[in-house]
Amino acid sequence: MTVEAVFQELNQQWYLLREGLMTLHTTVIEDKPLPGDHVLVQRWGDAVDDLVGHLAEGGVLLGEAQPAASHAADLSQASQLLGRCQVLYNHVAYHFWSDLAGYEPMAELIRLGREKGGEWWAWVNSVKEGLDRCRQLLFATNEAFCRCWQEIADRIGANSISVVAAPGRLTPYHAVSSS
Repeated sequence: MTVEAVFQELNQQWYLLREGLMTLHTTVIEDKPLPGDHVLVQRWGDAVDDLVGHLAEGGVLLGEAQPAASHAADLSQASQLLGRCQVLYNHVAYHFWSDLAGYEPMAELIRLGREKGGEWWAWVNSVKEGLDRCRQLLFATNEAFCRCWQEIADRIGANSISVVAAPGRLTPYHAVSSS
């Protein structure tokens, strides 16, 4: 693959991840049963909204990195932008797993569904389906990041020259003393 192609793939995965989280946000906030006043709903909505915001910021960085990656002279800028985007992705992934898909938040979600029953249980199942979809998108985005880093490393490696001294081939200079 070319650098341009892997950046395009990462852009596409980033977009799909953002769309997946926006759909999850809609499920959490707008599809909740009425009356839907519960602290868990607000907390989950805020958490997903925060992740979507980080993905929007990263999308701008990827938009700047993609054209830079097509030019060998701009690979340094592309890798810096990709690094900043990776930091945002890591933040999103960490908070997804700790604030939403971790044991404690999932236990709270299931407990809410069991306590309220009926429409709430159906809502909980919809949220769980959205989380499963986002899990898959997180993994696909992570794989796209790996391919970008590999292509950048390959491109940088192809443009560099390595000099290796083989042991035993060089003769050290010895000063001859006259006694």
